[in-house]
Amino acid sequence: SFADYEVWEKQALAELASAEQAAGAQAPTGQAGGQPSADAPHNPGEMWIAYPHARREMVKELVFLAPCLGLAMTGWWLARMWAGPWKFDAVTGELIPAHLAPLWLVALGGVLMGYLIGGGVVWAVRIFGSLGFGKESMGLGDVHMMAAVGACIGWINSVLGFFGAAFVGLAWVFLGKLLGGRLKRVMPYGPFLAVSTVLVLLCKPLIELGLRKLTGNMGGVFLP
Repeated sequence: SFADYEVWEKQALAELASAEQAAGAQAPTGQAGGQPSADAPHNPGEMWIAYPHARREMVKELVFLAPCLGLAMTGWWLARMWAGPWKFDAVTGELIPAHLAPLWLVALGGVLMGYLIGGGVVWAVRIFGSLGFGKESMGLGDVHMMAAVGACIGWINSVLGFFGAAFVGLAWVFLGKLLGGRLKRVMPYGPFLAVSTVLVLLCKPLIELGLRKLTGNMGGVFLP
């Protein structure tokens, strides 16, 4: 996800190899020299976490996204102004515009909203998590994946699938413990996102029931 990562990785691996060679040359006779340090990153996952410029790259992404966010807010304001005046429906509790959009525009708007919110939530976690921890929190592949999910099945399902993926990951860890560590310990987050999204689609009535009890809304919580 970072423009200069490959250059940094080559340099870091070269420095690591030089350090190991120097350690081997200084090792006493009869001892195996050049053994890698336990703290030194060697596999691709460890190298990626060790990348030291994550915060700098997140600032670049914020600058890149700033015009997009500004245009989105402008579009939202123009849409509300052109669709008005708005009337409050006491039955549904919703604001209804005086000028309704055609069906094709409503469908297109729903797809775009799902794409932007589904990807935007993950991108926000990526940016602010990386700024906070100094390491990449989420990959851009996860952003693209959940944006596509939001475009296809709606932003609510995408957001629920994203946050549910953490519980799928915990279940994977517990299952690995039960099986004596025979499951792969380090996995990309994408499979957990995919499984969580499928579970959201299959278990939506149970999710609605849980939200109803959690919020105390006895009238019902209905997810589209």
